[in-house]
Amino acid sequence: MRDQFDQREYTIRHLVVHAGVFHADDVFCGALARTLNPNVVIDRVISADGFATDVDAGEVVADIGMGLFDHHQPDCPVRDDGIKHCAASRLWLVYGISAVSKTCGKEVSNQESGNLSEEMVDTIARSIYTGLLKTISAIDNGTEGFGKGIFTIADVVNGYRPSWIAEKTYEEGYFEAVELMQNVLQNEIRAALAREQARGYVASCIDRMDRGTVVLEKYCPWKEQVIAEKRAMTIVYPSVRGGWNVEPVPYDLTELSYRVKVPEAWRGLRDTDAGNKMEGMTFCHAKGFLLAFDTKEHAINAAHWLNEHERLKQLR
Repeated sequence: MRDQFDQREYTIRHLVVHAGVFHADDVFCGALARTLNPNVVIDRVISADGFATDVDAGEVVADIGMGLFDHHQPDCPVRDDGIKHCAASRLWLVYGISAVSKTCGKEVSNQESGNLSEEMVDTIARSIYTGLLKTISAIDNGTEGFGKGIFTIADVVNGYRPSWIAEKTYEEGYFEAVELMQNVLQNEIRAALAREQARGYVASCIDRMDRGTVVLEKYCPWKEQVIAEKRAMTIVYPSVRGGWNVEPVPYDLTELSYRVKVPEAWRGLRDTDAGNKMEGMTFCHAKGFLLAFDTKEHAINAAHWLNEHERLKQLR
């Protein structure tokens, strides 16, 4: 059974977290509280004695006190992915829907198609839960092998702690980190909203796919849907720098391998050298996962050539 989100609308008027050294977990709790209520009162305390969680009243104690939104007690629940909860992930199951609705509501209200379905809100909330909050939960609980040797959001937050020679306090560092995390959270929500809003358009482009090439007349998030279409080999879309890009479609979201192999002789070339290899090509990434062209027609022609070249290789 999947972890379930509380569908009711909530806010947080008063948040209590622990004082002293802070981590991505309690920093996320502060960022979530401020996303719901910019005027929330946040207290960092040594002991949670005298404080209690009352969700309906907007009173929350998190990452301290062994209550509903703590995770230090022996019987703390485990997420569906097998990772032990952190305070932030427990908080998100109750307040995530409210945070997504509040953030996305502002985004869609200025759009012509300003609609936000319950299914879309749930999908966006779950993407935060299985992405950003999976990382925070795993690292905060010391999950074996998770994030070791990789620079993560936890390291970014840790960088806001005062050094032994710094004059700022842990209190100041905490609220600086909360501001950063609030930007991260809201950006992740907006990115997930953009992916959901793009689904209909990407589906229509896949329906018009020609010889393994999907063409987007305007760039939007595409990878998840196009990867799911097994016949898709390349995608063409307008570049923000001008001109048009071609990308080989990856086999999966790890992007470790691609359905089309760009010739080694093209890789790393640009300008005239690139154009001598394929008409209109202005750049080819050294790893072969991105090619730039001067016009849409040249980009589509190159994509078709790559697709056919790959098919012929597989027939040999």
